Amino acid sequence: MPIDPAVALGATLPALTSSWDTDDVILYHLGIGAGLGKPTDPDELAYTYERNLKVLPSFAVIPPFGALVSAVMGQLPGVDINPALVLHGEQDLELHRPLPTTATVEHRPRISSLHDKGKAALVTLEVPSGGPGGDPWFTNRFTIFARGEGGFGGEPAPPPGNEPPSRDADAVVESPTMSHQALIYRLSGDKNPLHADPEFARFGGFDTPILHGLCTYGIVCKAVVDTLLDGDVAAVSRYKVRFAGVVFPGETVVTSMWREGDEGARAAGPRERRDLDPRTGGDTVGMGWYADQVLPRLIDVVLRGREFRQIRARVAADLDGEVLEVGFGSGLNVPHYPPAITRVQAIDPATVGRRLAARRVASCPVPIEYVGLDGQDLPLESASVDHVLTTWTLCTIPAVDRALEEIARVLRPGGQFHFVEHGLSPDAGVARWQDRLTPLQRRLAGGCHLNRPIDELVARSGLELSRMTTYYIKGPRPFGYTFEGVATR
Repeated sequence: MPIDPAVALGATLPALTSSWDTDDVILYHLGIGAGLGKPTDPDELAYTYERNLKVLPSFAVIPPFGALVSAVMGQLPGVDINPALVLHGEQDLELHRPLPTTATVEHRPRISSLHDKGKAALVTLEVPSGGPGGDPWFTNRFTIFARGEGGFGGEPAPPPGNEPPSRDADAVVESPTMSHQALIYRLSGDKNPLHADPEFARFGGFDTPILHGLCTYGIVCKAVVDTLLDGDVAAVSRYKVRFAGVVFPGETVVTSMWREGDEGARAAGPRERRDLDPRTGGDTVGMGWYADQVLPRLIDVVLRGREFRQIRARVAADLDGEVLEVGFGSGLNVPHYPPAITRVQAIDPATVGRRLAARRVASCPVPIEYVGLDGQDLPLESASVDHVLTTWTLCTIPAVDRALEEIARVLRPGGQFHFVEHGLSPDAGVARWQDRLTPLQRRLAGGCHLNRPIDELVARSGLELSRMTTYYIKGPRPFGYTFEGVATR
């Protein structure tokens, strides 16, 4: 079998030895952006100059990196997995003492846990590191996500945990990255061509090479240490993250932080980031690879046909003044904006969707500004826009009632919500198929529900339906029952 728990669990790998010196520490700090924009700042020089040099806790992922490579390449006892289907899912680091600027350490890897997720496996490689034969100075737990390797009868995976608190963050730090950031960080040991070679990146489904996950791990660690711990690197005893998306070199990592009493802090890092491309602007969210990189391309192709263009033109025809578009996507509505619009504010989470929209945005005479990520929490003042536009968007928003309440909130009195959405058919046979297919559709299409009663949902929001037509578009009927209309505040 691909994973044999009897062999794998508790299995050890040969011990590894590695060394580092001040140059390695400084190179790592430069690779995560230390000194960027303020090279002579004393606080930054503490990371980039050998005099009074200190070591960020996250540097501890570098010395045992070879153990992670062994895990990702499937070189573990009792674990026969396809390296092409392996992702670095989580990183947990414990510090038992402050890190020195120069050292030689021994790493003793072992498989500490296996979890069965049904269609995937979580494998955790625990690596204590310290003086040869002595107590550990630090312990890494590298958790890999092996797609297609579940079903081996192991323990179910625990819930992710460590969700950000619902209250406002105590601090927010923006950490710019350089366009060549990945080229510097890779010199610390991670030579994966995904982070340097454009052809390799395109093969992996990315427009350009992406930033290393452990680079953003270090960026967020530095933000928290500098902001909440006054630069005290020795104050960190544990640092655990779950990787949820990608960051591209040149973007700005936005780290939100919450103090948790005297015991620690929580941070949400590259889940929020700002795209510095002036053509696209705004905030983007780190989504799963398929949802962020593949799905926007599929939607762009499927929803730009002739019938969809005609529908978009009708729905957008009466827009004027200040407009908010929720679910901007790849900008397929842009060619249909009337000249009476003074400005469009756009909400969308997908990085690639924004890149696909760049040309349409650049050629549009109407000013377009990305203002946020989440249709459930619109970053606009109440009663601030004349119209809100959605096209095939409400099906994917998790808390759709909340999103519609937000739409009603930001509309001015007399303002209108223009929409075209697919949803629940009144035909019983079609509706049964919609209910059957929705669980699969949600997995394949970014959370898309086929069976939402759009008319009822809009009415529940407090908006008044001014006009609405329903019809089937061409194609399989469970996917095509359509609500097209206008609702007024």
